[in-house]
Formats: sequence, C-alpha cells, structure tokens
Amino acid sequence: MEKDTNTKGWIIFNEGDPSVEIPSESWKIEGDMVFPDQESLEDFRAKIQKAFESLSEVPLAVLTLEEQEEEEKMNDYYEAISTVHQSMMDEYYDQSKDYPEED
Repeated sequence: MEKDTNTKGWIIFNEGDPSVEIPSESWKIEGDMVFPDQESLEDFRAKIQKAFESLSEVPLAVLTLEEQEEEEKMNDYYEAISTVHQSMMDEYYDQSKDYPEED
C-alpha cells in the first residue's frame, strides 16, 4: 500500500522579466493537504497551474512549500560555497603579490 503524500501548501509564481517590464507574481496557498499518492499530488499541481495561468496569462511554476524550502536551502548553500570560493581566490591572489615576478 502506497503511503499518503502530504504538503503544507503551494507557492505559485513567475519570475517576470524586468527587461520587458513583466513584473514577477506569486501566490501562496497554505494549509495541510493529504494526497493518497504522489500521482494525485501531481494531478492537483497541474490543476492549480492551469487555473492560475488562466488568470496571469503567462507560464507559472508551482512548487509545494516543502519544495520551495528545499530550493531556498540549496540556493543558500550554493551562495555560501560561492562566497567561500571567492574568498579563497582573493586570498590566493593577495598571496601571489608577495612573490617576486620572474623575468
């Protein structure tokens, strides 16, 4: 028997495109939802996407709140890695200034 699939809600959004003056949009649907399986959750996601796209007239992304949280964690992680990498590179280049140039 397949176990229930749960979510705390949904975030529906488009990132917009400032270069052509399309503003970003987002909506949040909150509340515990239980689906009998992953397929039912995906069917519901498709229905939400279709309904909101009919209102916004542009393609939208639909994530569960859990997926959004995970995406934010990954973005924070990659940003931290990038910052550490840049710091290491800056330190390396600063140290290389201490060595005399070869002829």
